[in-house]
Amino acid sequence: MRGCKTNPAKSIATRCFHTLICLVTFVTIALFLYATLVITINFFSFKPKFQVSPSSSLTISNTSNTESTHKTVTWDVVLSVKNPSKKLSIKYPNLNATLLYKHKYLNSTSIFGFDQETGNETILKIRIREDMENVEDLEEDLGRGEVKVKVVLWGWEVKVGPRVMRVVHYHLQVKCEELVFMKSKEENNAKWKLKEGKICQLETSL
Repeated sequence: MRGCKTNPAKSIATRCFHTLICLVTFVTIALFLYATLVITINFFSFKPKFQVSPSSSLTISNTSNTESTHKTVTWDVVLSVKNPSKKLSIKYPNLNATLLYKHKYLNSTSIFGFDQETGNETILKIRIREDMENVEDLEEDLGRGEVKVKVVLWGWEVKVGPRVMRVVHYHLQVKCEELVFMKSKEENNAKWKLKEGKICQLETSL
């Protein structure tokens, strides 16, 4: 029985081909990891800035139906989002915004996703309504002329990177603490203004 013969030239060509595939794969992975590292460093060096505008307001209105009349409180929170990076653009998915009063969940709303190029600023308008009778202690605080609330935003799959290569995805949470609304002297008692603008705390995770 004769042994199998191998073609040395073919064997060498096969090894070279496999070596080339391995080399290309290695270089591709190395470039991807390098790009991810650079983007991550840049992102944490130039995090987007979320700030609540002083133009935010609280409005009290009467809502009537066939059975009764009750008061509704509406928070209009104006949020400025800035991308300070000169290298990275950001693609935000749909965000959820929740209003908390004395650490109790009141209501929430959705914000449509948006893109931010380098150095851009985007204004978000968040409107949340709640029946006053559903909120314990709120009427008492309104009587004192000061209401404190907290707004939390969160979103999944925030994409960061150059526009053509957003390779890093983050989970995002933004906390806007101690938003103090006070009775406005220039408006009637139904219209309240934010005491001062607030810079929000940004938290991210991969």
